[in-house]
Amino acid sequence: MTAPRDLLFVADRRFVLSDDGPLVADTARPRDFASLAGVVKPVAAPAADARAGPRPALDPDVARLLSALRRGSYLDYASDAAMAVDESIMRTYLAADPPPAAETPWSGPLAWLPHPAHGTGERSGAGGTRAPGIGRLLLSGFGHLRTVSFLGLFDVVLKPVPSKGARHPFDAYVTVEPGAVRAGLAPGTYRYVPSLHALEHLAAEPVEAGIGAGDEAGRAAGRETGVGLVVVAVFDRVHWRYRESAGYRDLYLDLGHLTATLDAVAEDASLRLTPVEPAAVGAPVVASLEREIVAAYRLEDRT
Repeated sequence: MTAPRDLLFVADRRFVLSDDGPLVADTARPRDFASLAGVVKPVAAPAADARAGPRPALDPDVARLLSALRRGSYLDYASDAAMAVDESIMRTYLAADPPPAAETPWSGPLAWLPHPAHGTGERSGAGGTRAPGIGRLLLSGFGHLRTVSFLGLFDVVLKPVPSKGARHPFDAYVTVEPGAVRAGLAPGTYRYVPSLHALEHLAAEPVEAGIGAGDEAGRAAGRETGVGLVVVAVFDRVHWRYRESAGYRDLYLDLGHLTATLDAVAEDASLRLTPVEPAAVGAPVVASLEREIVAAYRLEDRT
């Protein structure tokens, strides 16, 4: 067997790649990684802090391992061998548990949103209802484009924004206060249903003071506030496939793609997304998900 020459990351496991194919590296000793990808330079120990005393020396094997990990790459799905490795891992996961649903199940009454494909062309600043802009914003960030099969094992959903492993770990909630007459929606709390491009009405009670606390000033300036957009993380969608702490990093990389898309679409639709603290949302249904909230906005007219 030839020496290993690279390190691969697949789901939650690491593999050493050699001429004989991917080899499981779980039991490899740290010094076994020293031959990866050419000469691996040890990581220098950080300088000692005089106030905290000298730092312990970094073990040479650990230093080489850390350097090798930095040189690692993700699995190349253009390779048949790589696909076989990932398929084997996914079969193991499927044998234990099915993947979580790609969409949160809905059961409440639905409020249908206008689809941008209908070509309404209406902007929220034109004095009409905001519904077309809200629908376009939700479709661009969370919409269901199509369902495809992953390795013939299970289905994944493709959306307008990229997501590692097509996990798309976010749900969108919309809150509407009683004074938001141009929202085109009855007051209450809604969850976006991507496959239907509709909002599930979760609570009919008025949203408590929070996002709309400064509405009077907004209306006096000719803007209408009182509409909130809340992004909630569904961690199980990521952790079923990526079973390590790096899954949190990937979730927030996905969030960066999502928030940049929302900002761009909102600007084009003459809307402004103003970030607020999750506690400012005020809706009882959304407040119960406080630990899962990763972004919260007040939706206003752009002037």
